[in-house]
Amino acid sequence: MHRYRICAVVVVAAFALGCLALPEAQLPEDEGRTLVALDQQWNGYQRELYYHQTQGSVLLPYKWLMALEQPEIKFFGEVGMFLDEDYIMRFGFLPGRPIPATPGDTSGFKSPPVDCTPSDDPNHIDYNCGLPVGFSRAEVPLMRRVFEEDSVGLTCAACHTTELHFEDKAIRIDDATSLIDPTAFQTAVGGAMFLTQNLPFRFNRFADRVLGEEASDAERDALRTGQMSAVLGECSFDFTDARRGAGPIVVGVFALAGRIRITVPDDWVVDARVLPLLGKVADRRDDNDASAADDDPAPAHGAEAPVDLLIQGTAILGGVEVVAAE
Repeated sequence: MHRYRICAVVVVAAFALGCLALPEAQLPEDEGRTLVALDQQWNGYQRELYYHQTQGSVLLPYKWLMALEQPEIKFFGEVGMFLDEDYIMRFGFLPGRPIPATPGDTSGFKSPPVDCTPSDDPNHIDYNCGLPVGFSRAEVPLMRRVFEEDSVGLTCAACHTTELHFEDKAIRIDDATSLIDPTAFQTAVGGAMFLTQNLPFRFNRFADRVLGEEASDAERDALRTGQMSAVLGECSFDFTDARRGAGPIVVGVFALAGRIRITVPDDWVVDARVLPLLGKVADRRDDNDASAADDDPAPAHGAEAPVDLLIQGTAILGGVEVVAAE
């Protein structure tokens, strides 16, 4: 176990060092340039949809991403936030910025100002406040369950929006090839999540932002309790002989280029709130349900009954699967 922990810390340390080697980023205004859009016959409303309309992908819960710190450890000073513009731009992403209307744009649409405050109303102009170009926010249904999660995902705009800096202008070009580094971004997200999960002082700051400083110990435990980690390997847990309690068993999972296998009784209701980042989450018991007769449409493991097992966490380049006890 100690060897496993040491290996995991070494992997994360390599992540942090790799992120620190990213190129520096310069905001257009820091260079004295004015941001303008190339006249491509797009109005402001269409551009905003292209930048932030969800396409169904899920990166992290919105509150998690907004609360996540950069994957580094500082002995002096404060660790910056993951979405700080001067950090996220180092991966090639473009910051959200108001863009003056192009000639012929009569939509009257205005992008959120730089100093906006995020709103939870999807129809409010500040709903996507603070999100870079190509990051979506939406209530996304997860794991074929009834619940929805306020989540952040990626859109086509992340890979197909760029800027050219010329003289005193930063020219935004939509549907052009971007310069993002997805591998470095995935590495940084994985390292940041691992450090948050395993460093108590960092987790406490994270929990304060996600749950609020007045959150109870039980709520904080639910955010992190029952951890299972698989880093470049596999792990499993068997709940076959577990007894039902008054509430669900809560398990936290973190799979980084690894696999976590959870065995449960076939009649258990499992609520899997695991967010995949180029990973996979699957309830293999549903594979058996697919062969059931068509005259029995009710799913065997639906979310209508009380939940027996609640799985929370992240799968990055890895997988989490639920299987039935034999």
